[in-house]
Amino acid sequence: MSASIELVRKVFNELVTNNVLISIKERQNPLVSEYVINYGDKCPSINIDEDISMDRESSWYQVLTMGVGTKLSINRVGISLGYSDNLVRMVMRLMNGDRVKSSEEFLISCGEAKGSIYGKSIMDLFINLDLISRFLNTVKERRKLGNGNIDDLLKFLSNAKSRIEQDLRRIVSMYQWFEE
Repeated sequence: MSASIELVRKVFNELVTNNVLISIKERQNPLVSEYVINYGDKCPSINIDEDISMDRESSWYQVLTMGVGTKLSINRVGISLGYSDNLVRMVMRLMNGDRVKSSEEFLISCGEAKGSIYGKSIMDLFINLDLISRFLNTVKERRKLGNGNIDDLLKFLSNAKSRIEQDLRRIVSMYQWFEE
């Protein structure tokens, strides 16, 4: 357990040091500390509200507490992505059929931080970034979006993840995941 605590702290320290995260309210446990993702000065102008069904089920890993998480089987996601007041808000409704299994909210700030999310949501974002990329690319193809906003956002998140990828893999393998 202490190894996973140290690894989680290392991940958050790396993200804060590289200015990917802004710490809003620090607590002893980084999973319950509050952060905002720091995109830079100019937010992409995005406004999306889509429902995406998948051909097959996928696993979404959701951190619950230190060392423990759930592995959700999903085959549908409702995704809302909107920009206002220097903040990109991404809300995802994770579903299996018509049943909502969970929802996630991510805040990405452009300028002064106007909100915050818990560290566990940050972990969920980076652990599941491949799935999120697939969802956003599906939206981009459906809507024939060519302005590069989704690509820029995904590139920013992928670059941030690349700094912590090895530690993230170790965390995923250390955690006990309960299937739902």
